[in-house]
Amino acid sequence: MGGGVTGREAGFSLIELVVVVAVLSVVAVGAGLAVGRGSDGATADAQRFARLVEVARASAVIGRQPEGLFVTATELRRAAWVDGAWQPSERGLRWRDDVLLRLETPRPGPAVPHLVFLPDGSGTAFEIAFAPQPTGRRARCRGDGAGPMRCDAG
Repeated sequence: MGGGVTGREAGFSLIELVVVVAVLSVVAVGAGLAVGRGSDGATADAQRFARLVEVARASAVIGRQPEGLFVTATELRRAAWVDGAWQPSERGLRWRDDVLLRLETPRPGPAVPHLVFLPDGSGTAFEIAFAPQPTGRRARCRGDGAGPMRCDAG
């Protein structure tokens, strides 16, 4: 008789909360970098990088499979964990300006992506700097591997 809410119907699932946090993080990072700044290459690269990091992290959690990003001086390329090995995507995202990635711990080998995101939401700790050509603005993003990534420009 009583129209009460059962335990299964109450609240939000963990996956729903993670997806909402990931979307809000992407929006916040994009808005923070865009406010009062030009559309130079470094800032645009940082915004695109931030979006792809959050997409990779959310995909790892939702799909319950690790996701990775290969970061080179010229491009960013997603990677999927398939049949026990990393498979890079065929197309990468080319940087507009110079990029420098620093990892907290070295990669185990060249076949492992620079940034790896696990199904529990954790990932590789890193700092990436987007250094524009002589007259542009700089941008930098940092991730501690456990919490949300932080980006700044200027």
